Amino acid sequence: MNQDYEFVHNLMLDSCSFDASATEEKSACEQILKWETEGIIIPIIPHSVMKEIGAKSTPLWKKEKARGFVTTYDIGLTPEQKTKLEEINKIIAGRGKEEKYHNDALHILISQDSGEYFVTADIRLIDKREEIYKVLPGIKIVKPSEFVKIVEEDKNQWVRRKEWRKRQGLPPDFI
Repeated sequence: MNQDYEFVHNLMLDSCSFDASATEEKSACEQILKWETEGIIIPIIPHSVMKEIGAKSTPLWKKEKARGFVTTYDIGLTPEQKTKLEEINKIIAGRGKEEKYHNDALHILISQDSGEYFVTADIRLIDKREEIYKVLPGIKIVKPSEFVKIVEEDKNQWVRRKEWRKRQGLPPDFI
């Protein structure tokens, strides 16, 4: 990637986006973390994900990596947000126990308010994303591999725009 390229869309990372076990997703997770180190992307970690990462069972390397990220703060939920949280929770849980999926629903709700993309390797969330979009139409729930493709396409468009502006004798645009 070119050093002066930066992905300018907000993205939120789920904790499983750090080290997905599936081969395709694992390499994509590694690429996302590499881009973060290079300053190409600036991920945001929902405060609810940071709480999960703080668990004793979380590997130390993941805790240390997460500490360096920007995070949201818990300022409570409005009545409308609480209603949406319940709706999302029901969608994710399906026939399962809703309390088991409360945190996942909260991660997505927080991401809706603070980001454009919610990057997760959680297949349950990926499988339910179309239903979730009906409740939260502003968020895009994507697998790490899908997000990598989005960034690569964005970068390619940026390079083409930069080259065109140069050919036209125009100054570079940084937006």
